[in-house]
Amino acid sequence: MVAPAPGGTAPRTTGFGNTVFDVAVPAQAAHRGPESAFDVCHVGVVLRALVFVHGVMAIGMVFGATGFASWLTLTAAGASVALPAVLLWLLVVCALKAQLARAPMPAQWVTVVAPDRPPDETAYPEQLAQTFAATALVGGQDDQPAGLTAANYSDGLDALADVDDVNVVCIPDAAAHPDRDSIQTAAIGHCLRLGDRFAVLDSGRAMPPSGPGSVDEQRDALTAERGFAALYYPWLRIRDPRSAGPTPRAMFVPPSGHIAGVYARVDAFPGVHKAPANVDIRGTLGLERSLSDRQQGPLNRQGVNVLRVFPGDGRVIVWGARTTLDQGTDFLYVNVRRLLLYLEESIQEGIRWAVFSPNDLTLWQQLKRTIGDFLTRVWRDGALFGATADEAFQVRIDAALNPPPVRALGRLNIEIKVAPVRPAEFIVVRIGLWDGGGDVNEG
Repeated sequence: MVAPAPGGTAPRTTGFGNTVFDVAVPAQAAHRGPESAFDVCHVGVVLRALVFVHGVMAIGMVFGATGFASWLTLTAAGASVALPAVLLWLLVVCALKAQLARAPMPAQWVTVVAPDRPPDETAYPEQLAQTFAATALVGGQDDQPAGLTAANYSDGLDALADVDDVNVVCIPDAAAHPDRDSIQTAAIGHCLRLGDRFAVLDSGRAMPPSGPGSVDEQRDALTAERGFAALYYPWLRIRDPRSAGPTPRAMFVPPSGHIAGVYARVDAFPGVHKAPANVDIRGTLGLERSLSDRQQGPLNRQGVNVLRVFPGDGRVIVWGARTTLDQGTDFLYVNVRRLLLYLEESIQEGIRWAVFSPNDLTLWQQLKRTIGDFLTRVWRDGALFGATADEAFQVRIDAALNPPPVRALGRLNIEIKVAPVRPAEFIVVRIGLWDGGGDVNEG
């Protein structure tokens, strides 16, 4: 223990880790304060007087002699009453300041005394993990994708069934698997059964656009009811991540992983309502096969989304936005299908607060207002078609949809109709020749 400094207080001990500092704060000589109240207040009094004189002169210049005399008379009358009180207040304040200035105040000098025992330079052994030499693990085996069967892929899909945040399903390794069609069919069934996600499918390796063993034949086996899947062709050429040096090797990969990235980029801007097409695929060097407009036409009508590299543009472009829907036009396009998935999931999560609430007219109006506000924002973002919100969507909650037997079962039915914006897949331009008297049109 360190004795206190003469005239000071007892030392204070503080610690950090193993290092201890003994600190003593002594009381030193008091600061010398002003000798009188005048030393403290004379500057303020002089300044106030100067300000008052200048103010009087300024008012005299503004009002003139007559107005100034009247103002001076009123001021003198008021000053005769208020001036003694003001002077008394100033004297009290100055006296208090002088008294406080004379009070002794200790200086903040700090004396640091070395501890009796030097700090321990070793760490805390009980707080550190033990260090072991490199140890080979037992019981493991190398990953072998070629050894996976269709049942293994189905097990993987089942593991995703309870993950609600999944909205895109891709299986790139299935494109080169012998059971490709069955694995991709299982992916479509997985998305259709859960109803909240979309399957991105890959064409086979080195497939021709038509004929035996073509992507056209593969498409026939991948029909997705209600448009829950899309097929992309051909494979992408990318840099081999295992290669090094100034001239790295290239490799071909299925496009589904890159397409999922395109989906995410378009979802961020401008939105899920925009078709994920006419968008470049980043991080690619080219394609496994280049197709012409003549070759792409039949594939596009069959629902095969072709990746293109156009002359004069070295980028790989997604040049298709169709699902593998067999018939009908409601869910013919990827963005329409995914927009409906987005709306359904958002509304489901947005009205969760209403579960177990009294199923009465008040709840119906609250839900109608909540859903209407959300769909109005979606319409203003350009996802729904219509000049007004009433033309873009309708929300219905009434007694016809919810009769007493339905309400007795604890159910509340809501009917929502939306008009999604569809992509302008074909733009028809009509060019006419006009000579002032007739038209010659090429349609």
